[in-house]
Amino acid sequence: MKKSVWLWLLATILTLTLAYFQRISGPTYPVDSKIQFAEETIHYNLERSHGGESDHLVKIKVNNHDIEGEL
Repeated sequence: MKKSVWLWLLATILTLTLAYFQRISGPTYPVDSKIQFAEETIHYNLERSHGGESDHLVKIKVNNHDIEGEL
């Protein structure tokens, strides 16, 4: 009986750990990073999934108005 309880506890901990890892690293987790460009550090957050019928709007705010981009 004791062995069964330990196996259930181990299985529960393993399942929760793997579920958490999938949540933070899965294909729908947003990409959050920064890049150095034109002597400016640009922070960005890109969503990797969009639930809707319209196109997903992508915006990256920068202080330098001379920087332009196209996706």
